[in-house]
Amino acid sequence: MAVGLPALVSQSTNALWGVITLLAARVLPTEAYAAFSLGKTIEILAVIMGGGFVMQALMKFASEAAGPRRGETVNSASALSIFLTIVGAGALLAGGGLLQDFYDGIPLEGLPSVLALLVLTEGACAIPRNYLIAGQRTGTVMRGDVAGFAVRVAILAWLLLKGRLDSPHPLFLAQSASNVVCLAFLVRGGGKFFESGARVTKEALATVWKFSVFTLGSFLASYVYSSTDILMLGKLAPGEVAVYGVARSLTMFVTSLNQAANIVLLPLASRMQSTGRTRGVMARTWQGIAIVEVIQLPFIAVFAVFPRQILHLLFGGRYDEGWPVVMVLALLNLFKPLGSLFSSTASGLGKPEYSLHSVTASAILNVGLNAMLIPVLGGLGAAIATVVSVIVGGAVIYLAVRAYLTSGGASGGASGGDAPAEAGLL
Repeated sequence: MAVGLPALVSQSTNALWGVITLLAARVLPTEAYAAFSLGKTIEILAVIMGGGFVMQALMKFASEAAGPRRGETVNSASALSIFLTIVGAGALLAGGGLLQDFYDGIPLEGLPSVLALLVLTEGACAIPRNYLIAGQRTGTVMRGDVAGFAVRVAILAWLLLKGRLDSPHPLFLAQSASNVVCLAFLVRGGGKFFESGARVTKEALATVWKFSVFTLGSFLASYVYSSTDILMLGKLAPGEVAVYGVARSLTMFVTSLNQAANIVLLPLASRMQSTGRTRGVMARTWQGIAIVEVIQLPFIAVFAVFPRQILHLLFGGRYDEGWPVVMVLALLNLFKPLGSLFSSTASGLGKPEYSLHSVTASAILNVGLNAMLIPVLGGLGAAIATVVSVIVGGAVIYLAVRAYLTSGGASGGASGGDAPAEAGLL
């Protein structure tokens, strides 16, 4: 089975869960759904800071050809991630009161504690998941994700049937439960936390940190430009958070296709570079972009042409005013694969700083545009700001990777020999 197809299935479970949770928008009070949207955004930041930014280093070093220090590097990445995950969960617990005070227009009572549990379970899954992905064992990852997805859906169905879905807390608890089930499948299928017989050393930790510090900067900047809309709306226009959250969730499920291609591209680029053959890296990246665009184009067309009708059909008129946001964010998916996939390629080539430069430019632009447009256009302004920043970031990372490969900066460079026969994306 090609490695890309299981990856697509895995990411599709996350996409489907995002669509299914939209059903909660019909049940939850508007304020509760606003809390869910904001809580999800906060959780993503906690996961990034709680060791998520180390996962690209783990995937890269685990996917490289075996060497005398490979085990030490992989184990050091795992140890660092575990430590930071615990710190991230603790930060949520300690800062829960501050979050509630800052977003006083949105009910967040008790939510930080629930999010802390979710961060712990997400972090526990991330290490064996990325270890398996590095070895292109995406079939095992797929089985774990499907099992976890089934648990989430079963819990949500029970909550709906019993009429017990009156706050966002059960949705996040369902995700935590699914993470535990997924973890069991990953470990049983060969996923590891540590390589046997290898130590955690200061030298290996330094190597991991040197790589990860750029990834951290990239993730934070990416978080800023992808989450500024919700975070700034929550402060500047809290009444629009629910409508915007529905519109964003409805359209952003398409981004799972990007993630599926990323799962394949990063270890593929890393392996091609470690063997000194990078001639085919650019072609593989464009292949991934083409596949993503072809698959997602019908969805984009439907959301762009019939946004009002889709909202009315799904939510019975509660969020019809969000149709311009749906239309704009649907178009966002046309441009997102360029930046997303070339960022994975850059990390696989050992140049995570390229992604940092790209997303930093996007983040600065997005914050400025949101500050100007949200007071005037509300949620629509936030959507426009996000689209513009994504286009600029994609152009920056593409030009950087192209310049690196054509200059011969990568081992083998553009003038190297033909790339070996590598696994296809799908």
